Amino acid sequence: MCIELSNWSGLGFRIPRAQLAGAINLEYVNTPGVYILLGSNEEDEPMAYVGKSEAILKRLNDHAVKKDFWTEAIAFVSKDGHLNAGHIGWLESTIYKLVASARRVKLENTVVPTESTLSTAVRDGATEYLLNAAFLLTAMGKNFLESTGDRVASQNTGTLFIRDYNRGIDARGILVDHQFILLKGSRIHAREVPSTPRKAVALFESLRDEDKLILVGNEVFETCEDLEFSSPSGAGVFVTFRSTNGRDAWKLQDGRTLKEYQNGELERVEGRNLFSDAEPLDPSTASDEG
Repeated sequence: MCIELSNWSGLGFRIPRAQLAGAINLEYVNTPGVYILLGSNEEDEPMAYVGKSEAILKRLNDHAVKKDFWTEAIAFVSKDGHLNAGHIGWLESTIYKLVASARRVKLENTVVPTESTLSTAVRDGATEYLLNAAFLLTAMGKNFLESTGDRVASQNTGTLFIRDYNRGIDARGILVDHQFILLKGSRIHAREVPSTPRKAVALFESLRDEDKLILVGNEVFETCEDLEFSSPSGAGVFVTFRSTNGRDAWKLQDGRTLKEYQNGELERVEGRNLFSDAEPLDPSTASDEG
């Protein structure tokens, strides 16, 4: 089974071990990525193994010969070929730490993965990739990244804002189940410029014609109902009529950007800073303690 999100270059696979032979027909499955093997031990305790590979399907076939415990594999790759050795090394190490901290499954890994050193910009991209992968895992019903009562990729951000009073912009939104909701009463600036994406213009014209937007000022419109977008960036483009990185543009009341909030949530798992130079976790500490 393939699973993906709109406006994301990543791609997830859920492959039962019994159907591994048929995975050869899946596009992108033998490209660089990270994977988690899931199963149970002889005591029927849940087990997981976290790994990375430059060729995911080849590695899964190797594990089919050498590892008995697993019954399904979940893998994440990139459709645009942007995952390199540094990315997948960082993802493998970070996922391992999250699984170990959550203590929902026992880890089969006998060696703690080494974390790749990434620049700040590259790590930001890798973090965003991981947030999307974590959401897809939750959508599959896999909660092994989350400790009890604690979400790794928490969407409970509260209200987010884009404000530019010089242009009449005063927009409010929330994240709900990985959708971005632009709230009723938000004000957008609909002056088209050369960089305005055509998709935003078309959406604006459609909503205006349906009386879901009302003119309240010089090219300033107010939303008459909540509007759903697939991403913060999509909503940001609509609000500003300009190319916009939503994770940078949307801010909490305290001034933090959405990116800063989400990155902080990843670092907060069990009170550990996952990006620090702290000693790696011992695999033996990752046990099911209820």
